[in-house]
Amino acid sequence: MIIFYQIRHHHHKTLACPGVTCPLCRQPGGVSLAIYQRYVWFLGPVFPGAKYGLAGCDHCGQGIPNVKWPAALVQTYKTEKAGLKAPARLWRGALVFPLLIGALIIGTTVLHFRSTSRQRQQEASIKEYVAHPQPGDVYQVLLPGKDGQLYHTYARYARISGDTFFVNLLNKVNPPEQKWEGLDTDSPDAFGATEIPLSRKSFQDEQYMVQINNLRNTMTLWGMKRDGALISRY
Repeated sequence: MIIFYQIRHHHHKTLACPGVTCPLCRQPGGVSLAIYQRYVWFLGPVFPGAKYGLAGCDHCGQGIPNVKWPAALVQTYKTEKAGLKAPARLWRGALVFPLLIGALIIGTTVLHFRSTSRQRQQEASIKEYVAHPQPGDVYQVLLPGKDGQLYHTYARYARISGDTFFVNLLNKVNPPEQKWEGLDTDSPDAFGATEIPLSRKSFQDEQYMVQINNLRNTMTLWGMKRDGALISRY
């Protein structure tokens, strides 16, 4: 996760230092000192950082590097800085930001719980439907192709005989990238007439459609339709 933030600068004060001589132009009476404080900005001020000073001369118009500050200027800076406190607004993010993070975590947890709960309900419904199939049940399945890819199609419940579960396959399959888009299951001739025998135990226990006498032709149940409502396992 990447977080973009800024380092901004708060101006505390600027004061004249009439008793300080400029170390650059050697003229007295023109030195001024400004004191700033850095703070982190992320959707608002988060927390304050260190204070620092900038000195300049009105006579020569130059900024005075810290390493060339006279002792009197250094002392003035230390004294003034010690009496300055960061404004309360610079601490605003230190209070608000954790609340936002907490709200985000709680919201994510609630959404995850709802999603997991919904998925469990769907899985329970499919398990119940598989255990008690009805005429008209249609299953979303992944059908392995000779090229090793999984193709998308539908299988319709036909009948049960003992431990054997019979389905009719849709006459059309979709390649992986199209999934089940555009596949018609409502036309009278949408499904083939051949009844494919499957292991009822595998279907009920694991939701895998294992074709009897052809273990390589194993279809994976992805979802199912009953009464026009689609329920997905995933």
